[in-house]
Amino acid sequence: MKSFALRENAYAKVNLALDILGKRADGYHDLKTMMASVSLCDYLEITLTPCADGRERFAAESNNPALPTDDNNLAVKAARMFFLAAGVAGYEVHIRIEKRIPVCAGLGGGSSDAAAVLRALSSRFPMPESILESLALNLGSDVPYCLRGGVCLAEGRGERLTPLPSLPDCHIVLTVPPVRVSTAAAFQSVVVPAMKTDWVLLTDALRRRDIAAIAGYMKNSFPDVHSDARECLRRAGALGTVMSGSGPSVFGVFHDEAIANQAVRKLRAIFLNTFLTKPV
Repeated sequence: MKSFALRENAYAKVNLALDILGKRADGYHDLKTMMASVSLCDYLEITLTPCADGRERFAAESNNPALPTDDNNLAVKAARMFFLAAGVAGYEVHIRIEKRIPVCAGLGGGSSDAAAVLRALSSRFPMPESILESLALNLGSDVPYCLRGGVCLAEGRGERLTPLPSLPDCHIVLTVPPVRVSTAAAFQSVVVPAMKTDWVLLTDALRRRDIAAIAGYMKNSFPDVHSDARECLRRAGALGTVMSGSGPSVFGVFHDEAIANQAVRKLRAIFLNTFLTKPV
């Protein structure tokens, strides 16, 4: 048998709203968040080569030298877990990740890479959806959502997903301030319960496809780590701005493409990692 390659896009996510409800007995936090996939994505190519000696090997490479290439890379870990669960053996698995999503930015890049590996491998080695979802949760709280994509309400650790209508046509400007954020430290800094979002009004605005109302109801329980970035987006004409996840990424929602493009030019003069994206 010859080698074959599987290709999959791994889309970034943004948190339109995020409430932290309290700490659980298992050490995780209960949360409620509305997430949406955006067009900024990593490109993955997974090459499977039969091993003459029958022994499995898993490795990754990337255009981003900061990414680990062993099991410390969530995509590699996802491949190893999938093969074990599927009972597939005897392949050398090489994952090439063309990284576009900034790392450690609250955009779900690592989780999305892992979910992309699960989707790609299940297209070749079909697996029951329930097992695939279980693997996703074992990999990380955001991975079940990234496996599904679109717009979803996520509750619990993130494993209880409710699909929601897609976002109306709009333009989302993402910017990543040069600040390092520890997710664990960010959770520790939040006073819980920190419920701020009006979920009824936000969901109703989504169903009405009212992008201005959606933008107005966006909230995040985590404190801003770089309020200047949000202020820049507001001054550039964003209908609403909010930090994604535990940060440091912030994003603004725009109705007009020309204004969004102008905002990108302004923001890039301050924050190099600024992107114009759309819902997917």
